[in-house]
Amino acid sequence: MFRDILSSKLVIAGLTCCVLLITGILLYRRHVVDAIRKTAAAPKATVPEKAIADIPVSPYGFGPYPELPDEM
Repeated sequence: MFRDILSSKLVIAGLTCCVLLITGILLYRRHVVDAIRKTAAAPKATVPEKAIADIPVSPYGFGPYPELPDEM
């Protein structure tokens, strides 16, 4: 019975598509991870400490507050 299932062209085509899809996903993920590592390793621009101290930052970890419009 297992031999009959594997001899079906539709099953073989489906398994081949699954293998190719999984291989493509893994290769793409590897490419993205390598790109992220290269970006993280790039030197960052330095900002003066005085400029950093003047920016109000959220105490909850959401980063700097946005600038308010003049109307507010």
